[in-house]
Amino acid sequence: MSTENHHAPSRSVGPRRPSPPRPGSRQTASEPKSEGAAPR
Repeated sequence: MSTENHHAPSRSVGPRRPSPPRPGSRQTASEPKSEGAAPR
C-alpha cells in the first residue's frame, strides 16, 4: 500500500505540471510559482 500512495500524488502532479509547459514553453518559467503553489 506504501507504493500506491506514492504513485497517487505523483500522477496528480505529473499531468498538471506538463500541461502548462506544453501550450507555452515560455510560460513555464513564469508559471512555475503559480503551479507549485496550487498543488502544494
